[in-house]
Amino acid sequence: MSREEQGEDAADGAETSSNLVSNDAHTMTSAMLKAMTHPLRRQLVRSLSKHIYARAADLAQELNVPANSVSFHLRVLANAGLISEAPEKARDKRDRVWTPMRGSLNVGSPEYGAEDIELAGALVQTMIEDHFDLVKRSSNRWRDYVAGQSTQDLHTTMMHLNVPMDAATAKKFFETISRMATEAAETFDVDSPNVHVWEIDVLGADDTV
Repeated sequence: MSREEQGEDAADGAETSSNLVSNDAHTMTSAMLKAMTHPLRRQLVRSLSKHIYARAADLAQELNVPANSVSFHLRVLANAGLISEAPEKARDKRDRVWTPMRGSLNVGSPEYGAEDIELAGALVQTMIEDHFDLVKRSSNRWRDYVAGQSTQDLHTTMMHLNVPMDAATAKKFFETISRMATEAAETFDVDSPNVHVWEIDVLGADDTV
């Protein structure tokens, strides 16, 4: 797979509830919101974002889920416009290869309100739960690292900062993080043995929150 192909798909499946997103972010439709509230579908989107292209059987094996269930949920995601078939990657006409949509996803913002408030609220809640799950999985590594019981290789990290910024600088700060993620995806080959796909949650709040 070329670096150009990876770069186009690097942010696929990324979702945010903030208005501090790049201008090419897609505001999620009601169908997208409903599809992404299902935990298995979110897992499928993440796996596709990692592999760029995958078949239902491969995803089923990776997630340890029945193949017929995976096929059903992939069709739901496709009908919602979150993934699409990639016939150019298929071995034959019966072979179905899936790929995530291009670009990042925006649940809603002051400029572009969510199409369905209840569904958007439900998805934001699942995003919060996913964030806590990431913290839980990472915290064990953090304890081992600070105790000197872990390798020096960086596999997870946490940074807590208190920084005075105006709104324009804060917007630029988060846009810079997004741009750096895209540049990394264009630079590194996901199939390289020394490259790992990082799950990154960026959370920030000013002193009015």
